[in-house]
Amino acid sequence: MYKMKDSDNVQEISAGNRIWMMGFSGSPVIEKSGFNNRRGRVMVSDHLTAPESDDIYVLGDVSSVMVPGKKWPWPNTAQMALSMANYAAKDIRSRINHQARPTKYVYHDLGVVVAIGESKAAGKALGHGYRGYLASALKKIIIDKSLMETGGIKETLAVGRFDLYH
Repeated sequence: MYKMKDSDNVQEISAGNRIWMMGFSGSPVIEKSGFNNRRGRVMVSDHLTAPESDDIYVLGDVSSVMVPGKKWPWPNTAQMALSMANYAAKDIRSRINHQARPTKYVYHDLGVVVAIGESKAAGKALGHGYRGYLASALKKIIIDKSLMETGGIKETLAVGRFDLYH
């Protein structure tokens, strides 16, 4: 089914293929903040801080980290947000302890796996392409790993995805 934006007109479009696309912009708050930004995302420094203030860390969906040697930023993913949080924590700790700051932030993309329903998925991780059951199981394992890192064993057991069989 297809519904045109700002319209009550709904129509069905038959197709042999389905293409799922989505895009998003950063925050309108960032656009109005005065920070150097692109589409609502702050173009962060090498230490993930706002270029205008080295004391303001900007992480996750409201930040933009350029792909080295390219004219575009990395896509904002949960994987990247967790990586940024780990880096920022180390940087803040070093500053509090009056130690040398870590070298500049470098994102290491491990790949992406997209779930399509309960048992279908596709993606590329660690240089290999995956689809179907294997990709679906991999996505669930990735979710559980993230839950373990951010919420511990209690959170993982409460909401983890252990149904790898479908």
